[in-house]
Amino acid sequence: MQRETNIIEENYDVVVIGGGLAGICAAVAAARQGRTTVLVQNRPVLGGNSSAEIGVPPHGADQAGSYRNVRETGIIDEIAAANVTFPNHLDSPSIWSLVLWSFCRDEANLTVHLNTHAMDVDVDGTRITAVAADQQTTEKHFRFTGAVFIDCSGDGFLGYQAGADYMTGREGRDAYGEAMAQDKADDFRMGNSIYMRARKVEQAVPFETPDWAHVIPGDDSLPNEGRSCPHPIEHLTNPRGGWWWMETGGRLDTITDAETIRDELYRRAVGVWDHLKNRGEHGAENYVLESIMTMPGKRDSRRFYGDYVMVQQDVEGGCIFDDTVAYGGWHIDVHQPDGIAGDIYWKGRLLNGIYTIPYRSLYSRNIDNLLFAGRNISASHVAFASARVMLTCAVMGQAVGNAAALCLEHKCSPRAVGQQHIRELQQRLVEQDCYLPGVVGRREADLAQSATVRVSSEHVLSSPQAHEYIPLDVDRGQMFVLSEKHLRDVTLPLANSGESDIKVRAVLRAGKRIDDFTSEVHLAVAEATVAPGKHEVSFAFDCDLPETNRPYWILLPATKNLSWAFTKAEEPGSQAAARKDQYFTEPGTEQLMHRERGTLGFTLNPASRCFGGEQVLSGVTRAEAATNMWCSGDGLPQSLSLSWEAQVRLSEVQLTFDNGLDLPMGKWCQRGQSPSLVRDYRVLFFDGEEEVGRIEESKNRLRRRIHAAPSAPVTSIRVEVMATWGLPQARIYEVRALPE
Repeated sequence: MQRETNIIEENYDVVVIGGGLAGICAAVAAARQGRTTVLVQNRPVLGGNSSAEIGVPPHGADQAGSYRNVRETGIIDEIAAANVTFPNHLDSPSIWSLVLWSFCRDEANLTVHLNTHAMDVDVDGTRITAVAADQQTTEKHFRFTGAVFIDCSGDGFLGYQAGADYMTGREGRDAYGEAMAQDKADDFRMGNSIYMRARKVEQAVPFETPDWAHVIPGDDSLPNEGRSCPHPIEHLTNPRGGWWWMETGGRLDTITDAETIRDELYRRAVGVWDHLKNRGEHGAENYVLESIMTMPGKRDSRRFYGDYVMVQQDVEGGCIFDDTVAYGGWHIDVHQPDGIAGDIYWKGRLLNGIYTIPYRSLYSRNIDNLLFAGRNISASHVAFASARVMLTCAVMGQAVGNAAALCLEHKCSPRAVGQQHIRELQQRLVEQDCYLPGVVGRREADLAQSATVRVSSEHVLSSPQAHEYIPLDVDRGQMFVLSEKHLRDVTLPLANSGESDIKVRAVLRAGKRIDDFTSEVHLAVAEATVAPGKHEVSFAFDCDLPETNRPYWILLPATKNLSWAFTKAEEPGSQAAARKDQYFTEPGTEQLMHRERGTLGFTLNPASRCFGGEQVLSGVTRAEAATNMWCSGDGLPQSLSLSWEAQVRLSEVQLTFDNGLDLPMGKWCQRGQSPSLVRDYRVLFFDGEEEVGRIEESKNRLRRRIHAAPSAPVTSIRVEVMATWGLPQARIYEVRALPE
């Protein structure tokens, strides 16, 4: 006898399908705008490719810590802080998934359904009305109705079932004129990868290989004769152990052939382990195979058409769209369809800097109430190859979650939000600590803008003490923010290893932002002679600058026998660079001045005072075209005050601290809190000399804090930094004082 099926009806304002980082950020963002929201995830854990089932570390615009000042903030930054607080010191994917579940569980207005697979979609004309889903663990059947739907499922199941226009495969060069596109279009895709983990033990352990595993006799049987597939076995011992190059399935359909691809990846993963243990000298004798992840990580399947399709030229050119709502910066990372079995594994192209993602690429062009975020956005195969990484997907998610809330507030479609309310959407994102290049935070209602700012002390830009000299085997550059109108000279610590004098020609150029080394315009040129040995060499530019409080950089050309002092330490307001091949797989074809970690030594005359208290009023909360940060001198406590000529009434005070945007998210777990983050502080409110309110915080772990102000009128407030998590300086990006 067939049992009766009971369907549980649940109605929400916003329905989000997919519990990866994009879906989590979308759902939390919508819920925080007061909208009832459901997050439907078909797996037992949250996190998507970063979850306990797949274990890929999240990456974003900072390219795993290669670039400074560009790490993602907003909701994903809060999640990263929660991951440290839990604590997840080993960066375990299992604990990470638990942190994500806890983060969503604590959010008001948000309901999470795990193990719940969307099965069918109801559509009325060009609008989605409901999603039917089954929860495997409970045998429950749900029907989720809503006003706005967001597809963060990766494969785009929701949009596909609703009839949204989509694309797959690789476009031909004639489609968008992309240099990295194929000669002709095809339906090939980037493959899936599987991660495995190993453990070192005290004694040698043999490995008996099952007969179903692939045989990989030598390194020359791997892509590019093994050069694309490094074998440092220690990489397999961390919690996110794995090699991204264990990839296959690009010539199949990564959706309908997913089971076949997974089985093949098992064969190849075990074959690689057999290769390490039994076929060559790889130092694997005392290692045992601990785990192979239960699911492969997927890169590529469906991408929806929005009103705009992002292309290579947008990504490579660092396009700043008028309707920007997110940004990316990962290199163009096009994996070839044959994966581990191919001769050419991937094609990569470095970027000059970050680029923005337009809102028009995050909603469907033909389904009226469908938004999307993640690896299914409206982008060509080449552009998507950069934008598909998880932290970039997360900031897209926060954007569409807020857009969904605006759809409900204004009773309009996602398209109408872009056409009529894009500035409102952008300002909401900025106020939530999302970084939008080219967008300054709204300041009209901020009473801090009319206040006088005073600080206890102010740091002066200086180069950290160098610990080595690196050769000028390529052109090298060093950026710094200059506060004065006239630059007399820059002194560089140089070493001449030859036996005769070397003449050096230094060039001064301007940057649009602190990591922009694209300019070829000489503002000034200076020459100097370097005698054999180590010297402090002065370059007398003696020039007026076009603007103050802006970034400028000095370029030294590649010079035989000459070295420049270098340190891995990094000063805010500075950035190093070196000339490098732009194409990973085609050396020497094109080059660019590439952002590098560390600092090349310099001394500025006059000194640059670019960390004053006025920086907290800039409306930008990271280094960009200026430092945008008050940085005190050494020694705590330190303070910053705002004062008004007449009484004002405040509703809240917002503080944005420096939590180490140079530090990649994955390193938080290993190191704990960022040393630069303010730990203990207080906010004092005064009416004249009388204290009328006080807020005290200890063991702060968040970059952005919002505090209610006292009901009494005030004439000044003072932020006192008592301690940080390590640095002897107080660093604050922004103070906002909002009126009643």
